[in-house]
Amino acid sequence: NKTYIGGRFVPGRFTHSALYIGTESELKNLGIWNDPAIRPLQADIRAGRILLEAFRPEVRMIAPAVPFQTDSVAILRPALSITQRREAARRGVSRLGVPFDYWFDNRTKHELACTELIQYPMPWITFEETVSYGRPAVMPDAMVAQAIRGEGLQFVAGQDSWRRIAH
Repeated sequence: NKTYIGGRFVPGRFTHSALYIGTESELKNLGIWNDPAIRPLQADIRAGRILLEAFRPEVRMIAPAVPFQTDSVAILRPALSITQRREAARRGVSRLGVPFDYWFDNRTKHELACTELIQYPMPWITFEETVSYGRPAVMPDAMVAQAIRGEGLQFVAGQDSWRRIAH
């Protein structure tokens, strides 16, 4: 979304990313609703905060309506096994509260930008890096292109399709 100041610094059409954790029923079906990593988040998830987002000042749980107030949306699904999906959820929520990476530097793990938050829980997927502002980074546009090519990610929906999925 180019109307937000942060969207003007990230090159390309897609300028932000968030990680879908799942609803209560989905996490129960996955067998991790009562997992020690998920249990503390049950109230947030029941309140509709089902996405993880790295945004200033830190990684947080949010509702889909927050990042979906935007110009364009691409929904991507990682090609993961059930075991990997469980581990990805655990790894993702373990990053809650990690400070935002204002430098968008893929080399740092003590701070996370939005695409770094997508990478961290899914070490089984290789994401295409580029050099941006002199630092290695993964751009949201590159993730969309990777999904279109079917490289570890699958393109699910775009543009206004999220309204049907999120509601």
